[in-house]
Amino acid sequence: MTAFRNSRGFTLVEVGIMLSIFAIVAVMALPDIRGMMQRYQFNAAVRRAKTDLNLARLKAISRNREVRVRVDTNGESYFMEEGNASTSSTSWSTESSKTMGQGIDIFQVEGHSDDNIMFKVNGSVKDNPNDNFIGFEFRGHNATQRKRINIETSTGRMYLQYYDSGWKDEKA
Repeated sequence: MTAFRNSRGFTLVEVGIMLSIFAIVAVMALPDIRGMMQRYQFNAAVRRAKTDLNLARLKAISRNREVRVRVDTNGESYFMEEGNASTSSTSWSTESSKTMGQGIDIFQVEGHSDDNIMFKVNGSVKDNPNDNFIGFEFRGHNATQRKRINIETSTGRMYLQYYDSGWKDEKA
């Protein structure tokens, strides 16, 4: 009988209290985890779109054909399409399509008259001659997250910006 009194360990009450505290802390942390996952999904979708824009540019150069990225009118997906000529293409074939993901929208294509970004065979962007850049703006999860991919029209060079009471360049 004395052997049980001298043994070390936790009682059932102590284990129950410890599990209760753990459960309370986990419930308090749950909203932070959801927000972190939404930010991760949003950033991944924007990075994927930037990669696809770079791919469209490289296809235009390597295939010597116009390649455009066309945004669906609902702003939830985009399509990469190859033209039938090096300039003034009259027909387009869809190479691929991508969906942004739940709660993430392509809000607008800035500096352009339509929802297309067309890459010429030299890697530059076919645009309005008055614009120095065009860009995709993305909004995620009730517009609390905003990012923009800017494309210099003369070179096709791309860079990311984020919105925090004004557009700021994102560090690589």
